[in-house]
Amino acid sequence: MPQVIIVYGKNKKEINTQAKQGENLLFFMRRIGVFVENSCGGNKTCGKCAVLFMDGIPEVEAEDIILSKEGREKGWRLACCHKIEKDCKIWVEESCLEREKNERNGNKEPLDSDTIVIDIGTTTLAASLVRKSDGKLIKTVTAANSQRVYGSDVISRIKAANEGNEKGLRELIWKDIERLCESLNVKTISHIVISGNTVMEHLLIGDSCEGLGQAPFHPVNLACVEKDLKDVISDSNETFRKLAKEMQTKVTILPGISAFVGADIVSGLYAISMQKREKITLLIDLGTNGEMVLGTKSHMIATAVSAGPALEGAGISSGMPGISGAIARVNFLGKRVQTVTLGGKAPVGVCGTGVLETVCELYRAGILTKEGILEETYREKGFPLAKRQDGSMIYFTAQDVRMVQLAKSAIRSGIELLLKHYGITADEVDQVYLAGSFGQKLNVHKAVTIGLIPKKLEKKTTAMGNTSLLGAAAYVQAKDAGKQPRDDMEGIIRNTTVLNLAELPEFEEYYIKNMNFGEAL
Repeated sequence: MPQVIIVYGKNKKEINTQAKQGENLLFFMRRIGVFVENSCGGNKTCGKCAVLFMDGIPEVEAEDIILSKEGREKGWRLACCHKIEKDCKIWVEESCLEREKNERNGNKEPLDSDTIVIDIGTTTLAASLVRKSDGKLIKTVTAANSQRVYGSDVISRIKAANEGNEKGLRELIWKDIERLCESLNVKTISHIVISGNTVMEHLLIGDSCEGLGQAPFHPVNLACVEKDLKDVISDSNETFRKLAKEMQTKVTILPGISAFVGADIVSGLYAISMQKREKITLLIDLGTNGEMVLGTKSHMIATAVSAGPALEGAGISSGMPGISGAIARVNFLGKRVQTVTLGGKAPVGVCGTGVLETVCELYRAGILTKEGILEETYREKGFPLAKRQDGSMIYFTAQDVRMVQLAKSAIRSGIELLLKHYGITADEVDQVYLAGSFGQKLNVHKAVTIGLIPKKLEKKTTAMGNTSLLGAAAYVQAKDAGKQPRDDMEGIIRNTTVLNLAELPEFEEYYIKNMNFGEAL
């Protein structure tokens, strides 16, 4: 059996282990818990799983051509394209565990809270403590969703689960939750409330994803789940299982609306008190799926569009989650590009807001046409944004532009079709709320500039942050006050109609119309 040494992280930690003869390198690393980005799930299409062979360098495969000639000569190879045939030593840029540690809050004192709320996103997880006195979030930690090694979007995860990887997916998400809880540093955990999209909740609890993989998309369960944590946690999480048993921790998994409008949206609607609103309100979650709900307390229409992961930094050549070192702000000052990274760290890649702002600045500068074509100078390699610490350049490529173009068109078309089927115009919308961490950091004016959001909604739009977490916290507060938040959430679900855009003949027409950047005609 080949001996493999994995060197990872800033401190160059080593994992010395053995691989099966001929085992795929990407899947081997996934098996031992060392993760590299691969938004395609190992299908040899994204080119993001590059690792550096320090010893035992294999021959170049056809797919490695996506890497630079200099990089290939140094030993860089795509992990998904190589089998382990001999002893080797490999350096990877960063492990999943290292990223999570980078995001941990520095407060080492246990806080006065024993209730945690968790949002499970396709790309990012977030967990918060809820203050007992008023239900406010008092400490929040985030981490990249480790399931991304099976692909960056829900379709990839469904496919992976249905191909026999459901146990591995479930173990990954519970390990993520375990580490988030450790980061929050609480003495006891009596109750955990979880909100996520329908696919993430199925993978969490171990429900089959077979019905989510093809039309008519039947989930196993959309109802609220209330159980002891020890009864739903993955078998592999022995430490967390022991703690859960000792503390008799309860877990509530919030209810969803449909296969692609999940509990995170229901929680968001509860956070903005949709069950009480008389005026027309629009909630938009600008994530991988682009869910949105329009209406009042008595009548709502919900839909979801397949926006792809571009607005969360995935599927982009230098894309990454919204963690330290991610370029989040981009401005052109004359010919000079000014970038701002999260945490003020040296740039590593580009997260969702940086992706959108890059497109906006390129468009405003005339470097990008409304049709999505880069100036000829930048068509081959892309537009240079910033240098990493190692001297390599972060480029924004023509393919990156295309990914944003597709996401932008899908979301804008979804908004317009919701308005049409509700029978109103943008003028009649009273308030728009943007949900999610991407929405919280989004420059609304720039989103309007490229045509993501209709101009008539610009001044009505408020960024709410992670409404999934906020709604889960409001659920906890109401529950502690003796109220019945579950009834309110179920009322929201009953009053919501799902609009399936795939069944609308006019969707293609809207989609094509909205492909151009700038305000739609």
